[in-house]
Amino acid sequence: MMKLKILLIAFFVLAGLSSCSDFPEGHTASLGGVRHKPGYNLPFQNCTGCHGQNLQGGEGPSCYACHDRL
Repeated sequence: MMKLKILLIAFFVLAGLSSCSDFPEGHTASLGGVRHKPGYNLPFQNCTGCHGQNLQGGEGPSCYACHDRL
């Protein structure tokens, strides 16, 4: 039973990471192999237009799909 839980957790973690490699044009800054738009260091000023006011998704995906915290 424990092995099944570990496998399920690993599957969901890896499945979530695959979406982090998709990025729109203009996301030219590479951080750990994932591209971000310039200004990523101030996400609540520069990313909310696509990623939502709370960065949990909008037109673009939630930033928290790849980041534990911002």
